[in-house]
Formats: sequence, structure tokens, C-alpha cells
Amino acid sequence: DGSIRIDQLTGVYAGIRVRLYGRLKPRAAQPVKRPEKQQSQFVFITKALRELNNLQGVEPPQLDVEFNLDLDAPLDSKVTAKLFAGKVTCRKIDVEKLSVDVQMAEGAIDVREAVLSVGKGELSIHGRYDIAAGQFDLKLESSLDPNLFLPSLPAELTNVIQDFHVYEPPKIAVRYVLAPETGVTPVLQGRVEFGAVECRGVPFKRVEFAFENKGSDLTLADVKVVMKAGQLTGHGRYNIETSDFTYDLDSTLDPRALLPLMPVTLGVSESITICG
Repeated sequence: DGSIRIDQLTGVYAGIRVRLYGRLKPRAAQPVKRPEKQQSQFVFITKALRELNNLQGVEPPQLDVEFNLDLDAPLDSKVTAKLFAGKVTCRKIDVEKLSVDVQMAEGAIDVREAVLSVGKGELSIHGRYDIAAGQFDLKLESSLDPNLFLPSLPAELTNVIQDFHVYEPPKIAVRYVLAPETGVTPVLQGRVEFGAVECRGVPFKRVEFAFENKGSDLTLADVKVVMKAGQLTGHGRYNIETSDFTYDLDSTLDPRALLPLMPVTLGVSESITICG
């Protein structure tokens, strides 16, 4: 039927040791010309592989790809890709392990495993993106220490976060989903837990909250801010488009301890006197 079968093709591309095997069925007729400005569907893959060229280590990363592609029926194609890299450096970051296992079949991409280990922390992503149905359900969990990534940040971003210090790696769990139960608007929901942090010289013992964002509505729940003296708990809702909000808070924090966080233009330190 004009297909090309690759029993095994090995080599090195962009610093990655690659092994390919599978079947490729070309188009039966001349492909329809695309507008000149439209990008190729393989641009993202090419950029991702070139980015992986920044991985440097004793052993090059290993990428195994098994495919069955029919260019006349791309949604019927099947591709399985597995990537592994251990003890490598990427943009001044020491990576303990990078492991990815992705499968594309029946118009959907299943991220069966995507794990990044840096220091004692780990970032994992798994889920499904159904291209044919226009639905997705992706989950992310992280215990990475953000301090380990500071050397790789551009100078302008480093200047922005220089007043924010993290002393304990945060725990982050996020889900991004678009399904029949969410309607036509995707939902981003999750929970963030910080241990000891400091912002503009104001120390916090613990900061945690749950959130849900759907369209322009942002909901916060289980908010808890703990300082050396006192704590704040509560929940609330904020509309990004209208700036309307409602908060229900219960606080024993000393407002004077929070003054360094206030915008300088407010001048609150000069206009408010707290006696007790």
C-alpha cells in the first residue's frame, strides 16, 4: 500500500540518543496547500527536542519512539514515545531524573508519566488530552524547591522576585479539566501549601489555600495564613473582569506587621495608628 516500515533506526539528534521503529503510510494524493503563515504541526515537537539539547551529562538522554502513522487519517495514527535522562544538567539546573511516557492514539494524547526530579523534590504530570473531542483532564503535583531554579531565571525576573524568599519547598496540586460536566469553560483547581516564607521582610510560618478558577470567577477556600503572632483564616470570591469580590475572614494578625506589604502610595503607615 506504499507504506514505509522502519524495523529500527538509531542515531543522535540534538544531543539525544534516538531509536525509532514503526510504519508510515504517505498521503494517497497531493496534500492541500496550507496558508503560508500556518505553522507545521511538528513545530512544537521540533522545539521540544531542540530544548532537550540543553541537557548535558555523562550519558545522553534516550528517546524511544514507536509509531504507526497514516497521513491520510492522522487521528487514526498511534505513537508511543518514552524519554529518560538521569544525572544531567539543564540551564544550570542539576536534574536527578527526567522520565516521560506519552501515547497518542485515536485522536487523544495520554500522558502516562512525566516526572522531573530536582534535588529532593519532584514534579509529576499525568492526564489525557482528547484532541478529537476537544476535552482534556491534566493533573500536576509538585514538591520542587523553587530556590534551585533561580540560577536559570533571566535577570529581569530575578529582580521581581528578589523580595520573596521560600525556606521550605511548597506542595502544589493542580487539575486543569474541560469535560461535559464543566460545560464549555475549562476549570483550573488546586491547592497550594507553603511552609516558612518571607515577603518584603515579613515572615510567615505557613500559608495555604485551595482555589478554583472558571472563566472570570476565582474562588478561594480553606485560606490559612500563620505568623509568629496570630493567624488568618477564611474564604472568598473574586471576579477578574468586574473586580467584584466578597471575602469572609477571621484574623488575629497584627496589621502593623503587614505594613511592609502595602503599596507605598497608600501611605497607610502615616494615616493609621493602632493602639491594641
